[in-house]
Amino acid sequence: MIVLVCLAALALVFRLATHRLRREELAVVAVAFVGFLMVWAQIWIADGKPFPERRYWLQGFVLLFLWAAWGACRVSDALARRLPPARFFAPTLVFLLLALDIVALFKPRIPVGRHYVHAQAGAWAAAAIRADWKGPARDEKVAFSIRDYHPAARPIVETPAHLRRVVYEVGGRHARMEVFGASDAPDYVLDENRQSTTLKKGGYELMAERAFGERHFSLYRRKTRHRRTKKP
Repeated sequence: MIVLVCLAALALVFRLATHRLRREELAVVAVAFVGFLMVWAQIWIADGKPFPERRYWLQGFVLLFLWAAWGACRVSDALARRLPPARFFAPTLVFLLLALDIVALFKPRIPVGRHYVHAQAGAWAAAAIRADWKGPARDEKVAFSIRDYHPAARPIVETPAHLRRVVYEVGGRHARMEVFGASDAPDYVLDENRQSTTLKKGGYELMAERAFGERHFSLYRRKTRHRRTKKP
C-alpha cells in the first residue's frame, strides 16, 4: 500500500510541475490531507505522540490511488516508445500487486514461514481459552476514559500484536491497562518467548505451553479470575 501512495505522490508532483493538475484533483488531495491532519491531531492530543503509526492514517490515502494508476500508465507509454515490450509495464505492475494480496490471504494456510506458525499458535490458544473460561461474557460495569472507548466483552486477553486474532476468536477483548488500569487486567496472557511485561508483575500461573517450529508459546491465566459458579 505504501508503494501505491509513493507512486501517487510522484504522479501528483509531475502533474503539478507540468500544469496539468486541475482544481477538482486538488480538492480530492485536500480531503486526503485533511483526513491525515485529523488523525494526527487526535493521536497527538490523546497519546502525546509526535507522529501516528502508519496503520492509523495510510488507508485515508486510498483516494490518491487513481493517480498511481495514471502514473504507471504514463511510465509504461514512455518506455514503450523506446522499448516496445515495456508497454506491458503497467498491467504487469497491477498483476504483481494483485498477486501479492492473494498470496497474503493464503499465507496462514501454507505450512511454511511465520504466518503459518502464528495461525497454528493462535488456533491452539483460542481453543484452550474457550475450554477454560467460566467467567461472564461481559463486564457488569464499563470503564471510561477520554482516551479510548471501552468494550465490555470478556475474557480479557493479552497477546503479541501478530496474534490478536485470538481475542476475536474467543469473543473477548484485548487488555488495555495503559488506558483503563486494573479494570483491564488480562484474564489470560499469551506469551511468545517470555517477552510479556505483565507476567513480571506476578499473579499469573502457567496454563499450557507448546512449541510450533522454533517458536515457543506459553499461555497463562490470572489466579484471581472471576469464575461462574457451576451448577450441581
